[in-house]
Amino acid sequence: MRKYIYLVFSLVFVLGLFCSCKEKTFTVTINYEDGTSSLIENIKKGSKVEEPYKNLPTGVESIQYFNEKNEKFSFDTQINSDLIITAKFVLKEYTINFYNYDNSIIESIILPYGSDVIFPETPTREGGEGYSYEFKDWTIKTTTVTQNLNYTARFTKVYDEMTVTLLDFDGSILEIEKCDYNSYINTYNEPEFDKNPNKFYRFLGWYEKDTEILFDFEKEIKRNYTIYPKYEVYDYEDVKLENATISFVGDSISTFYSTSSQVNSLYGGTNQFYYPLYSATVKTVEKTWWYQTYTQLGLKLGVNNSWSGSAAYGHGESAGMSESRLKTLDDNGTPNIVIIFLGTNDNVNGHTVENVKEAYIKMIEYISTNCIDFSNNTAKVPYIYLFTNGYTAYNGYYYTEEKRLEYNNLFKELTKQYDNVRLFDLATHINKNNYSACLGDNLHYNADGMNLIATKLVDQLRNDFNSSKQLRNVNYLNKIVYFKKEQND
Repeated sequence: MRKYIYLVFSLVFVLGLFCSCKEKTFTVTINYEDGTSSLIENIKKGSKVEEPYKNLPTGVESIQYFNEKNEKFSFDTQINSDLIITAKFVLKEYTINFYNYDNSIIESIILPYGSDVIFPETPTREGGEGYSYEFKDWTIKTTTVTQNLNYTARFTKVYDEMTVTLLDFDGSILEIEKCDYNSYINTYNEPEFDKNPNKFYRFLGWYEKDTEILFDFEKEIKRNYTIYPKYEVYDYEDVKLENATISFVGDSISTFYSTSSQVNSLYGGTNQFYYPLYSATVKTVEKTWWYQTYTQLGLKLGVNNSWSGSAAYGHGESAGMSESRLKTLDDNGTPNIVIIFLGTNDNVNGHTVENVKEAYIKMIEYISTNCIDFSNNTAKVPYIYLFTNGYTAYNGYYYTEEKRLEYNNLFKELTKQYDNVRLFDLATHINKNNYSACLGDNLHYNADGMNLIATKLVDQLRNDFNSSKQLRNVNYLNKIVYFKKEQND
């Protein structure tokens, strides 16, 4: 019995000894930044573990490991206890370059994946004459680092603001115009202000205050200017027939052109004149009404601006209202008297009274503005005579008797609107009773008609200029002519 008890105790001892000799193992836990973990178990004491495979997230270059003491952990370390390892991601790094407009390097930095781009101070660019540069933006809009990036600065060209100050007649500021360097400002006409009604004020233009040079609105503005309106002030001088210059604006009735004639109307091209080609009785210039008029009065001929077939109204060069025609009136001296004898072809062409009114107003105002005689240091405003149209039985094309009378009434009304416009009422001299004796055809006057016109016109001119009526306080423009106040009246 005692032997069996001993045997049992021996077996128990051997089993205990066996169990006490079993080798102890350890566990290593690896915790990653993305929240995942790796568990390595049954690590024998003194053994090493291999770095587990980890699928790296985007932008991660590598992994660094740290123990509980935040010391770097190496997988060459022998494991003698359970460990908890923290795995930190090492981000990829990228080069960020910043270039100026000329490709010179401003700054180069290295930043990790996913970080915000750190921009340098706003770069600058030197400007030039009349302009500067403002920073606009960078060529790349990306602000998060995901790769190597090259930024280039972009600039906006900003022109300097130029100022043109316009002064009024009294030196006060009338207007301030601003524009970019090397650009233009609006063109300004004369300023408006009260003027002495007994003086004539000739506007010379806008002048630079510092240089006294005429300011050119067509040139580029490259500096600041102050400009003022400059004027010449004249006393009025009434026109007298003595030494006066007379010019004519008309159609075929007032033409004459011949290479053998010493005096001709201005336009000698094909179909631009009627006399003497188509008249049986007016074969020399001496028989024309206009030649007889200025020679009998002893006047100087300026320009006979007459064109066969021309109307007062129209958009072509032949129209009486055409500026290209009107500009010729002072080619031979400034006219003191201008005779306008048009309307027949307007009637033939069916022009309305409104059309003709527009044309006559343009002619009157152009002549009144541009044909002022400033000789003798005075202002002689030209007298303008408007011919009414005489009677004719012609009824071709759009011509009507009703329209002839409407035109004539218009001419009479215009003489009331303008102080320097007078009427030669040809319709009272050539009427239903005598028209057939005055016409070579239905519209053009023969030698008798020419003599009648000249006789009546000469009588009226002598009477008008010998009378006490004088041209004063002229009101002949839709616009006012102004003066520089600082000039003496």
